[in-house]
Amino acid sequence: MTTIFDDNIDHITQKKETGLLSLFVKDLQTHFKMYFLEGNLYRMIFGALRDEGCLKTVDTLEVVDCLFAPGIKLPVNDIPTLDTASVIQRLKRADKTRKRIGTVQPGPAAADASSSLDKLKTAFIRQVGPLGDMVFNQVYTAWHPPAAPTKQQLMQFVELIREKIIDDEGKREFQQDAENILS
Repeated sequence: MTTIFDDNIDHITQKKETGLLSLFVKDLQTHFKMYFLEGNLYRMIFGALRDEGCLKTVDTLEVVDCLFAPGIKLPVNDIPTLDTASVIQRLKRADKTRKRIGTVQPGPAAADASSSLDKLKTAFIRQVGPLGDMVFNQVYTAWHPPAAPTKQQLMQFVELIREKIIDDEGKREFQQDAENILS
């Protein structure tokens, strides 16, 4: 996991990306979620833990994969003051320790899923307008995606998000777009 975690974190911070980095934890249904706003870490969530509480747990987790979903933001009134550099340094240090005892290395499917999600989001926004960004993010966050989702799993997500489109013609167009994106 070190390579993809380091690569994702470095890319997010250097390119000043906004989005959600989901870390998939071995043998748990809960993801370790890291939210970035213009390259800065502003929220961490792991189950009922938030921000600093997440840091106390990170050393015990075995992360097997991660997926970055660009553009996803939490609606927050007050952004916590997390020192991005020190948090990331601590996460990388914990990850390197786990790497010595062995972790599963993911395939390229996580990057493919992220690209597909970007395209699906664009297609959805085309159907519902500017609020589509917020709706898509809410449905995605509630979906709890599996590590490196398969085409079939992404189609299940398409069904969830398609239900948010009001008119039948828009639903048909989105379904066709989704099938083209995922084919």
